[in-house]
Amino acid sequence: MRAKKLYGVQFRLILTTLLLVAVLIGLYRWIAEAAPAPISPVNSQATPEAREVLKMLYEIQGNRILAGQHDYLEVPDVYTEDIAEATGTYPILHGYELGAIMGQSSREVHEQRLGVINSAINWHKQGGLVTMTYHAPFPGMAYEWQYVKRPTTQQEFDQMLTPGTSLHVSLLKQLDEVAYYLKKLRDANVPVLWRPYHEMNGEWFWWGEKKRFKALWALMYTRFTEKHKLHNLLWVWSANAPNRWSAPLQPFAVSQDQVDVYGLDIYDRDYQHAYDEQIRNLAGSKPVAITESGEHPLPILGNDGIRNDYVWFMTWGKKLHESNEKADTLRLYRHASVETLDGVTQGSSREVNGNR
Repeated sequence: MRAKKLYGVQFRLILTTLLLVAVLIGLYRWIAEAAPAPISPVNSQATPEAREVLKMLYEIQGNRILAGQHDYLEVPDVYTEDIAEATGTYPILHGYELGAIMGQSSREVHEQRLGVINSAINWHKQGGLVTMTYHAPFPGMAYEWQYVKRPTTQQEFDQMLTPGTSLHVSLLKQLDEVAYYLKKLRDANVPVLWRPYHEMNGEWFWWGEKKRFKALWALMYTRFTEKHKLHNLLWVWSANAPNRWSAPLQPFAVSQDQVDVYGLDIYDRDYQHAYDEQIRNLAGSKPVAITESGEHPLPILGNDGIRNDYVWFMTWGKKLHESNEKADTLRLYRHASVETLDGVTQGSSREVNGNR
């Protein structure tokens, strides 16, 4: 009888222990799922300024969206100034170009890139954020638009990634040339949302729709972070909206540990929930942005706030005037959820680039 009673006590003890373990496992899973995603750049040596920008992007997801405007290499401030003239405020995000496409000489390109760098440094000092696009000509060819859009075979692309080939040498030379200017921003403590090889899921650029795009991205990432110590860069993977003119996103995804922010280029007011789902599936918990737009992204802005979690938009150059009415620009920049440069420097205590 005593043995039977002892057995019952042991059974209840085992059952209680198992239930306690199950509760603890469930609690651990709940805590893990509820815990915020780690806010850390993919480059473990990222500068404090770059870390602060990324932290801010995580914080504003679903609450605020940064206003951005792109300007061209040859005239790096024109359209940003047009925004200020039209609205009385500046975008907080200034988009710049380091690619040359107008048939310039090497000397002209050098001077124009220095102009971009000086503008970006000044913009940072004013409290603004910097993003840079790079329309790269086919390696070894002139600074002309036709060579950015040069039809390229998969075999040529593979040679570019193969050490010892002339195309590989030309590619490395091209990367080192651009790194020279990015180092000037690094030395001035300017963090850069770096957006190379964009719209890779379209066929219009030489790097577009290539089977080994991931290897091209990795080559630049490694050379910039390891050889050139460009720790001021935050890496932005920016695809075209997966519409009828371009392919789905997944085949051109790169390693998650080489991307800080994911983005879509969206034109013709083609803001679709299906696109949001595709980019979010790739990004996971990382920030996503509208990295280019022709028409202002008013459809994603509700009366009471943002209808999704894009962290910035960037209107493309001359599209500011060609594709938008002045009234829409004014409406966009006065929206309660849109963050402008004046809104930050005059009223917010949030640090956006290491400055208040």
